[in-house]
Amino acid sequence: MRYRVFAGVALASCLAASVSAHADLLPGTYQLTSTVTIQGMSQPQTQTHDECIKGADAKDPAGHMLRQMSANGQCTVGHHSIDGGHLVADFTCSMQGHQTSGHLDVMFTDKTIDGSIAMEVAAAGQQAQHVTTVIKAMRKGDCS
Repeated sequence: MRYRVFAGVALASCLAASVSAHADLLPGTYQLTSTVTIQGMSQPQTQTHDECIKGADAKDPAGHMLRQMSANGQCTVGHHSIDGGHLVADFTCSMQGHQTSGHLDVMFTDKTIDGSIAMEVAAAGQQAQHVTTVIKAMRKGDCS
């Protein structure tokens, strides 16, 4: 079970990092906070870090994120829509014996990111666990 939890958190962190690194934002330093809630665990896990997002990384945020999710060959993006600053996507992943299916819903403006990722993570022969990640990011200023 601990390994399954780790796999869910790792996937959520990768997806969150993809959003933060390539959102349609003004270049600068952003504080990204992701809070992961895992079925059966009493405490959510929150991670916060600063990230410098440069101009080239701020172009085509939704398209870039979808390509990032598919690039490693472990995840497949199914139905998705991009409408202005709103990205919605369904995905499936297979990594290290775990099967994951999920739904991503992210809104971004020129200075913020707000979104969520809902996933079902299962190891072979075990019942799936529900994992939810809430993503928030805000521009703090120019990169140092």
